[in-house]
Amino acid sequence: MDGLILFSHGSLLCGAGAALQEHAARLRARNRFPVVEIGYLNYERPTFAEAVDRCAQAGVRRAVVVPYFLVPGRFVTRDLPQQLSDMREAHPSLQFHVAPPLGYSERIAESILESARGALPRRFWDRILREATEFCENDPGCPLYHIGKCIENQYTAAVEDMPSCRADESRSPSALLIMAHGSPRASSNAPLWEVVLHLRERGDFPMVGVGFLDCNEPNIPDAVDALTAQGACRIVAVPYFLHGGSHVAEDLPALLSQSQERHRNVPILLGDYIGRSPLLTDLLEERAEFARSRP
Repeated sequence: MDGLILFSHGSLLCGAGAALQEHAARLRARNRFPVVEIGYLNYERPTFAEAVDRCAQAGVRRAVVVPYFLVPGRFVTRDLPQQLSDMREAHPSLQFHVAPPLGYSERIAESILESARGALPRRFWDRILREATEFCENDPGCPLYHIGKCIENQYTAAVEDMPSCRADESRSPSALLIMAHGSPRASSNAPLWEVVLHLRERGDFPMVGVGFLDCNEPNIPDAVDALTAQGACRIVAVPYFLHGGSHVAEDLPALLSQSQERHRNVPILLGDYIGRSPLLTDLLEERAEFARSRP
């Protein structure tokens, strides 16, 4: 019997893994794999070892591991092989087939456009934090715990909408800003640039920019500055992230808020993180089937 393990990093923010759980539920419903488990590297449970144990107890003889990561960074190239080495020793009768991470796919590009179509103004940018309170686990490790918001379920926004663009938006260019974490390894960022090239060729947005949270340039505020300098009358920002963790819930809205203060006449809209898209369920299944078909 075959089993599927979705290997993910994990987050301290309550509810950050909700999207991955939804992907797992859809994959179970499709029944291509009798057993579908999630295994986290850090912060959340079940751990990867616990996910493997569950597969073994269910009678799985071949486990397909799909890294729930956008790029082949160190969690995929260093940590996952170490985890697999430990699990092969603990379960010598269990075969492991490892899929590539999500990487480049037209489904990723479409999930970005899907997010852009649903982008919202500034007063809604706290929605991930609001959702976190619904999943509150009363965990001192949660970023909201120390301010009491997570426990009290009382998180409220403290921002207002900014003025609209003075120009006629129907005749003025909108820009798409893809916000990524970034990696110090150029090869790890390659799938993102493939997605950017694909979106520029599609032409849904006359301008497509990238801003990095860390490790690379341009950073997000500089990317916003560049798009406005090119004449963008409106910026639609999409988080190129798979989880609704602290980066998506707090860091990105804070950086965009700073940019909005500097560019008061250029409204910035924020879309959902792409990990929420059901399109990624299809991509996970595609990666899993690819790995299963290999000897």
